[in-house]
Amino acid sequence: MIKEFCQHCGRPLLTKASRADHYHARCLLRVEAGIAEIAKHYSAAQLAKAANAISTGRIDYRPGGVSLVKGTAGTIYRTTSTGCSCAAHIPCWHMATVQVKDLSPGPPVEVEPERPGPGVAKLFAALDVDVIDV
Repeated sequence: MIKEFCQHCGRPLLTKASRADHYHARCLLRVEAGIAEIAKHYSAAQLAKAANAISTGRIDYRPGGVSLVKGTAGTIYRTTSTGCSCAAHIPCWHMATVQVKDLSPGPPVEVEPERPGPGVAKLFAALDVDVIDV
């Protein structure tokens, strides 16, 4: 049996709906509210790049520490939720990436190979932001 865990709290997902969302219902509401708050500080383009970086695994996330985010040109940036080593400094999409990951530090999802991983696009959908290939 494939076990999946909530990407926010780490508890096992027991319902079909929660497995489809990759979050418990209450956790999904918390994460969506957190993303809406983050969105107030970034442009739609920055949020799209952050969503893409998360969905394509271009972040070496380290909770409470300095994460490594691979930029669009392949450069690796040392990034926290409050600062970044890129030329833009603040606010940059690398920081938005870490801030979103801070909302969902749960364990990785164990899924069947033919099933997609956690859908970052769904979380950003309420903000009318597409996950784009950058």
